Amino acid sequence: MKEDRTRWLQSYTSGGFEIEHIFPQKPDAKAAEEFGPHEDPLVSQRLGNLVLIEKSINSSLGNRAYSEKRPIYLQSKLLLTRALSERPQVGANTRIDRAVASIESFPTWTERNVLRRQRWLADLARSVWRIPGSTAAPS
Repeated sequence: MKEDRTRWLQSYTSGGFEIEHIFPQKPDAKAAEEFGPHEDPLVSQRLGNLVLIEKSINSSLGNRAYSEKRPIYLQSKLLLTRALSERPQVGANTRIDRAVASIESFPTWTERNVLRRQRWLADLARSVWRIPGSTAAPS
């Protein structure tokens, strides 16, 4: 059992994963149009716009629009990455199913959704690490 956990951790630390910018740092015309206008010039750098993904998958994503990336995210082994595209179904009223009930999927990707996901990730981190606090305000 401990060997399995060590092997799983090594897959994260061995360099098999990368940080993906959901809204690209240098979006193509379709990605920019689909995302729409945004007030925050650093929106692509926000935590809510970042996702961990396998290198092999990330290399195929490029600067594409979210509508093109969304089905590709489903190929990831990582639950939070797959959840961008569709809410995970892990069972019927199981512990895991209840744990993922608050995960939101996004049919479209906008600045507003970046902030919503960022707040959710901050709340998740506080819950996992048992840090008291109120809902994170967007920045």
